[in-house]
Amino acid sequence: MRQNAAGVLAAAVIVAAALGGARPAGAEPARLLLAYYYVWFDEDFWASGRTADIPAVPYNSDDPAAIDRHIRQARDAGIDGFIVAWYGPGDRTDQNAGRALDAAARLGFKVALGVETDGPLLQNDPGRLTQALAAAGSRLAHPAYLRYNGRPVVFFWRVRALPVETWAQIRAAVDPGQNQFWVAEGDNFGYLRVFDAQHGYSIAWAADPAQVLRNWLGRFRAAVPPGQTRIFAATVMPGYDDTRLGRPDGFIRDRENGGYYRRSWEAALATGADWVVITSFNEWAEGSQVEPARSYGNLYLDITREYVARFKGAAGPGRGPSPDWPIPGGHFYTQAGAGRGGFSVTDADGIPFWTYFRRFGGPQAVGYPISRRFVWDGFVVQAFQRVVFQWRPECGCVMFVNIFDRVHDAGADGWLLAVRSVPPPAAWDEAGKDWAAVVRDRLAVLDGRPAIRAAYFSAPFDPVQANGLPTTPIIDMGNHYVLRAQRVVFQEWKEDVPWARAGQVTVALGGDIARELGLIPAAAAEPEPVN
Repeated sequence: MRQNAAGVLAAAVIVAAALGGARPAGAEPARLLLAYYYVWFDEDFWASGRTADIPAVPYNSDDPAAIDRHIRQARDAGIDGFIVAWYGPGDRTDQNAGRALDAAARLGFKVALGVETDGPLLQNDPGRLTQALAAAGSRLAHPAYLRYNGRPVVFFWRVRALPVETWAQIRAAVDPGQNQFWVAEGDNFGYLRVFDAQHGYSIAWAADPAQVLRNWLGRFRAAVPPGQTRIFAATVMPGYDDTRLGRPDGFIRDRENGGYYRRSWEAALATGADWVVITSFNEWAEGSQVEPARSYGNLYLDITREYVARFKGAAGPGRGPSPDWPIPGGHFYTQAGAGRGGFSVTDADGIPFWTYFRRFGGPQAVGYPISRRFVWDGFVVQAFQRVVFQWRPECGCVMFVNIFDRVHDAGADGWLLAVRSVPPPAAWDEAGKDWAAVVRDRLAVLDGRPAIRAAYFSAPFDPVQANGLPTTPIIDMGNHYVLRAQRVVFQEWKEDVPWARAGQVTVALGGDIARELGLIPAAAAEPEPVN
């Protein structure tokens, strides 16, 4: 949890800056997107009244399944790593940092420590800080720990509590060879004498993020020690609301249904940043989270994914603005690669996924590819946003996996209800019916909501093949009506929500949900590099 202060910087775009703005040869970093991550929540916190919203799936931060879920959500939105708030060795936050590192190693993600210098263990005490940092070596050596040019990256909160000279003494004791990469938080750029980068936590007090970032970047450049290189950090934020915490200076920065977050991103991109840091993935008490919520669903992760493609230059060097291009025997798409590459669709090895992809209507019909090929239940498959292709050698054809049946078989109906407001499949009395009668009776449920019926039959090819058969009747879920089918879910909204207008029908895509649930193997979901 963060104390709000007018002197706190705006969130985290990192731009390399030496005097005159040059970066030494060979020091060009990969573009990174990081997010602050908090690991101190219990189940009872969500009923405490201290938050303006609650997660789509409430959790205990100690639960490895929750950490896995958060990493998958972040990774699939294009976030490269978490900055884990850390009180010190042996603390609950330290234990959960270890769990996050282990999960990150399995899931293709990175973790850095965010040292809470004024936390209950460290208390801005130089001796305690020195001891804690010395004890953090095992965390920094973990294979999933974030590194910049080979140096483990450590973030430090509110460095202004100690003089620059004290920080110089701490670093001389802990990291005399400067083998680590230290990032300071705050707007006093004199700390660049000791730290390798300057980072700020909040821009929520500013209505115009672009003006703030321009101002601070200029001050930063003026403070870089002559002849040296430093990194500038600023942050993107979705909004802010700490008015339930009893702070005398609590305030609200309206999210504007994603508008403030978009302006933050535009400001970040305008700086030419190399890194972006999001405040935050899950600081719920201050209302700065982008984690999926009961009120706005996946809106902020979807916006993140949209901006990542621009931030990381997904089209690749020399390819111009196009996010996809032909390759031998197929096509390469970066649209769902979260800025880390993309996925090819080909007819390789005699399996004509590319041919069928075009036959079915391409990305407008089945969505963009979200996986490589992999083997599932003995069949070669490839996941797309809407469906999962399955090669059937007995007929020499491509069929679709009934993905929502797979969600049911995986025991994830409860998750789907809690996160996406999608009910479990109904029990159908179809004994003795032939296939034509089954199809007729299932499709008859569409007659109850003309808008959902129109959406179902608007598929660019055979609607039963595209959507699967309905597995529920149309159900009133309060603020929307829902129809679950074997391959997609249709939701007709009764009222305006951040992602849809009243009366609009949206489609929950089977492939994307399978990926979010971890049904697609991590290796298959890892984007192919852009060559």
